[in-house]
Amino acid sequence: MTVEEALKLDQWARAQWRDFFARDAVARGALAIAVVFVLVTAVLWRFRNLPYYWDAVGYVFSHSAQIHDTNLFPILTTWDVGHPTLFYFVVAVFMKLFGVGPLAGHLATWLFTSLLLVSLYGCARALELPRCVSAATVAVIFLFPLTFASSLQITLDLPLTALVITSIWFWSRRSWVGYFIVGSMAMLVKLYGFLLIPGLLLGLVAVRLIGDRGRSWWGLLSEAIRTTAPLIALIVFMIIRFQVRGPGLTIAWESGNKPVPIWDWPAFSAYFPAAFEDLFVASMLDRILVFAVMLSSLLVLSRAVGHPSMARFTPGDRAARVLGACGGMSIVLGIAFFQSLSLCARYNLPTVCALFLIISFCLWNLLRSRAVVLVISLIASFVFVACWHPRIAESLPSPLGTWLRRPAETQGSRFENDLRFLDVIELMKWGGREISSNAKRNHKPRAVSTNWPFYIAFADERFGYLDKRLDTHAANLWSEVEGSRHPYVLIIKPISNFDDQPPPPSSPFTARKIGTRTQGDAEAQLWLIRKNTNRAE
Repeated sequence: MTVEEALKLDQWARAQWRDFFARDAVARGALAIAVVFVLVTAVLWRFRNLPYYWDAVGYVFSHSAQIHDTNLFPILTTWDVGHPTLFYFVVAVFMKLFGVGPLAGHLATWLFTSLLLVSLYGCARALELPRCVSAATVAVIFLFPLTFASSLQITLDLPLTALVITSIWFWSRRSWVGYFIVGSMAMLVKLYGFLLIPGLLLGLVAVRLIGDRGRSWWGLLSEAIRTTAPLIALIVFMIIRFQVRGPGLTIAWESGNKPVPIWDWPAFSAYFPAAFEDLFVASMLDRILVFAVMLSSLLVLSRAVGHPSMARFTPGDRAARVLGACGGMSIVLGIAFFQSLSLCARYNLPTVCALFLIISFCLWNLLRSRAVVLVISLIASFVFVACWHPRIAESLPSPLGTWLRRPAETQGSRFENDLRFLDVIELMKWGGREISSNAKRNHKPRAVSTNWPFYIAFADERFGYLDKRLDTHAANLWSEVEGSRHPYVLIIKPISNFDDQPPPPSSPFTARKIGTRTQGDAEAQLWLIRKNTNRAE
């Protein structure tokens, strides 16, 4: 490298740092995040003690508590589902500040929720949308059932979404230092965070076709190389984890949660079910996807025929880059997650945000009326709030309430797509209270057989369900019940797989239902187990 080339490189690096620390890039953004964090915390404060649910019970809490208990050592040394540990580390820091319990996880989630809302507004402004339309877009996305429900839980998907959208914002500005920092954080939140890279690379191709045709292919190749830079963080993390805990990338449930090397492909691939299912229906993404495609097609068609409303439509460089990134992310995530049974609807949360940004861009450029776009946003917000929970839709007059009423859920993971997971939490709290009071009255052990994730939640009072933990046994069928030391069985339908009928007379124990409660689409049953003295030998 010559002296002149070294000086140019130094000037470029200094310009990148100046851009990253510019007032509009970081200082104002950090202030906005702080203000929004205070507002979000104030609005959601009533949920501060809401117990954990589903994957938060299954592994997020335990991984965060492990980091907390090891003086914030960021590598998990025991049980690990395979994801990088950045969010666990953040939750562990909040645990150090506010104690090990629900509040710490909620505050960490609300921090990333604030980052998501601010970055969404920044991307909407980059799409050349008016301030009021940008704010309305952010409100609609936040009120979308899947987004709002995710803000009340402690999962990896909302933090990842926040970092992905923020990465897109930095990438659209060509602020490579900021993009590398935030993009690296996205790599370290969840395993599928690396899909940000192919999404943005696909967006680069779209930029070439939409708004950057004068740029040379060599320049785009240079940007492609910079776009892949955050992968360095994931590679370094994997190397460090390899040194600390060995070659395991994920775990195999049937092997006792032991790490499985990625090169042991038959065992590794068995982690992902081969069955298929359309997840988009669960989170209304099918309608959003169709609406986005229709509007985008109408936008292209209007421009092709020279419609008067398109006279002022000339997307700038940043607008083209944000559009390309949103489209690229939607396509890549759609290919990865559209029909995989092993995945939850919240895995598509980045797609929700990307498609809503595309929809807002298309609506504004087709209508060019703030009033009309705001009315549409208000209607969408009303519909989404009504879809938070069936009780809200049922309270509306017919036929509106009937139209907005969503079908009953039949899978445990889908309860977290909206606020119906609150019903399951209430039933779990009821079951824990009933077991505690019945055991005290009848001098029985405070022990229960129940299925995942309930047996984990009852085994640690820090989840927020009980003041004192229960002795638990994992069981999802009557044949798996351990009746000698665990006299109670808690069944929550439709999540549990227990038969509706008690064990047959030939069973070594008998079961008597001592309590039942229904909450929304879920039903809890509490059974008392006794030894079957009349069993024929």
